[in-house]
Amino acid sequence: MFWNRRVRIGVVVVSSLLFGVGFGLNAATSNQLVYLLRSVALLHPELFTRDLALSSFDFHHLYSLLCALILRVDASGWLIAVANVAAACFGAWCVYRLLRLFLDEPEAFPAFMLVLTWAGVSNTVAVGGSYVFADIFQPSTLGSVGLLGASLAFVLDRPLATGLWLAFAGAFHSNYLLLTPCVFGVAWLLCGGQQMLRRGLLIFGPSLPILLFHVPFFLASSAAAPAVLERVRHLFMDVRSPHHYLVKPADFAPWLGFQLLAAAALFEPARRGAVTERRLLRLLIGFWALIVPAGVLSSLFGLRFFMQLFAWRISPHAALLAQVALAACIVRSVCNNGLSWRELSRAERGLSVLGIALLLLGALLNKSRDLSLLGVSFALLPLLVGWLRESVSLTGGRWLGILNPLFCITFLAGDFGHLRGVYAKSDLLGGRDLDVMAVCSWVKRNTAVDALLLIPPVEEQIRFQCQRAVVVDWKGAGVLPNDVIEWDRRLEDVTDRHPFEKESQLDGYESLDRDRLERLRQSYHFDLLLVHRDAKLSLGVEPDFAQGRFAAYRMPRP
Repeated sequence: MFWNRRVRIGVVVVSSLLFGVGFGLNAATSNQLVYLLRSVALLHPELFTRDLALSSFDFHHLYSLLCALILRVDASGWLIAVANVAAACFGAWCVYRLLRLFLDEPEAFPAFMLVLTWAGVSNTVAVGGSYVFADIFQPSTLGSVGLLGASLAFVLDRPLATGLWLAFAGAFHSNYLLLTPCVFGVAWLLCGGQQMLRRGLLIFGPSLPILLFHVPFFLASSAAAPAVLERVRHLFMDVRSPHHYLVKPADFAPWLGFQLLAAAALFEPARRGAVTERRLLRLLIGFWALIVPAGVLSSLFGLRFFMQLFAWRISPHAALLAQVALAACIVRSVCNNGLSWRELSRAERGLSVLGIALLLLGALLNKSRDLSLLGVSFALLPLLVGWLRESVSLTGGRWLGILNPLFCITFLAGDFGHLRGVYAKSDLLGGRDLDVMAVCSWVKRNTAVDALLLIPPVEEQIRFQCQRAVVVDWKGAGVLPNDVIEWDRRLEDVTDRHPFEKESQLDGYESLDRDRLERLRQSYHFDLLLVHRDAKLSLGVEPDFAQGRFAAYRMPRP
């Protein structure tokens, strides 16, 4: 038989690798342009000594040390990209391991391919642009690894392993340090039992030293006047990252649809005493207890505190767990006797109808249309099979022969779009900005390592690729109140927008004139001016460099 165990395991491994590579092969793009700065500075302390982005507390200290070690071994960045692929593969392994708790190995295979289809189509993105994995290796990547590892350990009823994975997640990203105790705290309370206190110590004890290490950062984050804190909150939530914080009720529709379908899949088995289903349901209830109230209070009532909490940061992890439960239910139902509508309990009917309705609503209102429609299609599959069984009699093995190639094809179709763009988007392969490479090559040859550059703030790659400090750019906002206020002040200065209120105002840099340039030079003492050539800045002298979209002028220090 073609679908023997070795073939299935081989396809699981290959599809996991394709899933990981589909996120991209990058080592210096997007958020990494800031996150990796400290790692480079640890290896080369002479760099970025005058840069605002490195002047504040490093709240991703462990990540900086890890990436410094990786870059010491391989300065090209390929190991950074491989680490991101490995993290995604670990996530896929957690999914497969969870499915094996619910299903026998032959049935776990098509369920795994179904979950990878959903995860590949959505890119693991959920509410507020949050994600499990992304196209870069960053602190949240390791936080996701820890959260998925903790979720698997919790369902396996291994409290110490759960606690160690939670500590791992919190050590690399403070969001997970604050949010995951709420989730696992609710799940722990729901489990109860005679050894409840001991289990609680094992689950939450390992994170305590990590929390104590972060206390100075948490205190510094709130050590400012109320007006300053309100301004910082506005800059983060309304100016720098509104896509994360200003979510609408419709943004929750696809996510909530999968949660309700998972509840329908888990409710009856959990009520009948199925241990693994019961533990996964309790864990999902922990996610709901945090995310749903925060989402309601934020999106419906606009309460800023709950927006700032960013509880939906872990919503994609809950979505992945819900998809595991739903996929297991679909494959089990199809391979056993199928389902008819009459066989469902009233609770299962209600949750299923509402869940499918929310997925359809998400398809109509959100960009997650493909994911929502796929979710609806596969959620209806058991009922369709139940209807077909009335006229066609197939054994469970025959149905596996249909599901295996079907779900492999859907995964490849969904992942093909991601793989197709890997080369073009990868900064390690074909995605390098040649204009940036050219100007940075010139800058490295013609400026001192401690030089300070005034650059168009939209050009986020210049600082990292040129390995020179910059006055300000869009990425280097910092996190502590004083750093954020200083970042805002510098953006106002270089764009001549007072107050600076939105990203589109960065184009104010293009109207730079000689008077404003002189004021900036007196304030920041930069050594090199970088402008876009089409800005047609008139300084009365020819640029020292002009190629591609950039022109550069050496600036004498005042």
